[in-house]
Amino acid sequence: MPPTALPCIIPARGGSKGIARKNLAPVGGRPLIVWAIEAALASRSLTAVFVSTEDDEIAAVARSAGADVIARPADLARDDTAAEDVLLHALAQMTGETGDLPDVFVFMQCTSPLTAPEDIDGIVALRAAENADSAVGVTAGNYFLWRRNAAGGAVAVNHDPGHRPMRQARDPEFAETGALYAIRTAAFRQAHSRFCGRVVLFEIPRARAVDIDEADDLNVATALLHARHRPSSKTGA
Repeated sequence: MPPTALPCIIPARGGSKGIARKNLAPVGGRPLIVWAIEAALASRSLTAVFVSTEDDEIAAVARSAGADVIARPADLARDDTAAEDVLLHALAQMTGETGDLPDVFVFMQCTSPLTAPEDIDGIVALRAAENADSAVGVTAGNYFLWRRNAAGGAVAVNHDPGHRPMRQARDPEFAETGALYAIRTAAFRQAHSRFCGRVVLFEIPRARAVDIDEADDLNVATALLHARHRPSSKTGA
């Protein structure tokens, strides 16, 4: 693969604890993973789309949707397998006979079905414009966060409960969506982390930042996808 190539790697293992067979769960009339593949294929920036999986059914669905498949060994599909190990394996598999690695790659999670092609193109462009080693997809928010202490009491995390400024007076904070990353390959391989070197934040609209973790998330994503693809109604004069 030439250094100028820009591949996308989508990890998709067969096991899932929260939702059985989550990556194949129907969302908006198609398997969850298909949304990620179609968004990646529609991107103007990417030159190849790879799905890394150990699961034969996921592999078949991915190929039917237009992705290339990287066969992942079972020992890289455990519950405790780090995404970085999966990405390193995928990079090694896609180099071909030349051994050349791409300068940059995109890491995309298939559990965020509302990710749009413009999000992919946007994060790629931002990383390049900022000459960053990693660009991370985030969504902005101004939440007063709390956690429970060992006794079950409430503890403020990011604010002083005695001083509650208006939202407009607070600096925004950003939650990592987990959906999308654009990463310089050399920095990633050296650090063994997607958060390598200089990291910049790419904002994804909150309405597209849905991550499928619980069963109810499937219903939320389906409703938002139906709203996105619903034909607009026009009334005559």
